[in-house]
Amino acid sequence: MEDISLEDVVLQNLITNDEFLRKAIPYIKEEYFADHINRCIFRSLNAYFQKNNQIPNQAILAIETKEDNSISHKEVDGVLKTIGNIYQSEMVGDTEWLSKSAEKWCQDREMYLSIVKAIAIYDGTDKSLLPSAIPDMMKSALSVSFNTSIGFDWIDDSEDRYDRYELPQNKIPFDLETLNDITLGGITRKTLSLILAGVHVGKTLSLVHLAAGYARLGYQVLYISMEMDENEILHRIDANMIKTPMHLIREMGKSKFMKRMDHIKSKGYGRIKVIQFPTSAAHVGHFKNTINELNMKMNWMPDVVIVDYIGCVASNRIKVGSTNSHFYLKSVAEEIRAMAIEYNIACWSAMQLTRSGMGSNDVEMTDIAESIGIPGVCDLMLAGMRNEETDSIGQIIFKQLKNRFRKMQYRPKFVLGCDFDQQLFYDLSQSEQNLVADTAAVQIDSAKIQEKFQSNKRRKGRFENVDVGE
Repeated sequence: MEDISLEDVVLQNLITNDEFLRKAIPYIKEEYFADHINRCIFRSLNAYFQKNNQIPNQAILAIETKEDNSISHKEVDGVLKTIGNIYQSEMVGDTEWLSKSAEKWCQDREMYLSIVKAIAIYDGTDKSLLPSAIPDMMKSALSVSFNTSIGFDWIDDSEDRYDRYELPQNKIPFDLETLNDITLGGITRKTLSLILAGVHVGKTLSLVHLAAGYARLGYQVLYISMEMDENEILHRIDANMIKTPMHLIREMGKSKFMKRMDHIKSKGYGRIKVIQFPTSAAHVGHFKNTINELNMKMNWMPDVVIVDYIGCVASNRIKVGSTNSHFYLKSVAEEIRAMAIEYNIACWSAMQLTRSGMGSNDVEMTDIAESIGIPGVCDLMLAGMRNEETDSIGQIIFKQLKNRFRKMQYRPKFVLGCDFDQQLFYDLSQSEQNLVADTAAVQIDSAKIQEKFQSNKRRKGRFENVDVGE
């Protein structure tokens, strides 16, 4: 029996098996064929199929291949012999074996070609890509699959679709019931959510509490700081997690601090990893490389990625100065959301308010400083507002500017209690929510301020009694 390779078997069945051809041809590249004649035959087969949507017969395939410019006169006899052998060979009866073997062959060939290209990139002979692109090339090679499923059918997939609605892993809940209420149980993966606020209002505070809250619920969090030092972010997370004001952490002593950390570790919380990038010097490509590196070196993948904040992130697609800030930052938001989809994660970031928006008690979407195009990209946008009255009773007002998880008319405004020293939020009673139900500006008389202050002081005392491993 003449020696036959898997490459020959794949080509034979592409030519003689219509079902296999339609399943496999979208994933097969002509450079996968190491043999020159096989590659030319495949190129002619593919061109004919794409044009006519059917397999050519033996005569047509022979004529089309002979006319290939890369076929020399000396190779014509070899082409005719190869095509003749294909039609005379016994067909593979085991379709499952054929499919799996062909898929593995494609993966092996893609990996081989990727390695060759990676070497060329590394030694500088191929200048079309940067070395940072090599991990994505390897990942792409391993992901080759003969998956014939294209989208979801509204009727045929209705039962599976309903089951997905009920799956808890499709929702990432908050540790605050107020936020769960306005999102029907939390945000979903593959989304981008934003906190909008003025300077020193609470953008980082909000993102820090989100990171700590997700970790308490067992989720893995990657916190990317584009502005503040990573040690300062960790300091704020410490205050939130061990229920201690930031300025008192160093005073508690290392022994007590480590005892609290050991106690938290025993609870099985999710991990929070913090990394800092230079302002405006890093883009989504750097973030993805970090995620891939964490996965490869530590077998760790985040459920939530927090980017603090979007205005300090560079675009991976658009050169700085080539367009205005509207399109540039809209591109940044699109790239972050695309990363959320690619890695099946939820992303959070923050944005600045305009000068007029910073002094407003009723922020609108037009008060966004960076780019009005960003709201069209995000899935949830919450604007935070503070004034002297709310600060005096330890509260922050939030307004929904966009919500794809629940109708915005349901609780368009709400308030959260806030302990600024401990970098954390807490839920308030319904009576306290009524403060923002009927008015844009919060008007509270001095007696009411004192009443609320005492109420929050008592609540804070109860909150501080949470078990943190004393």
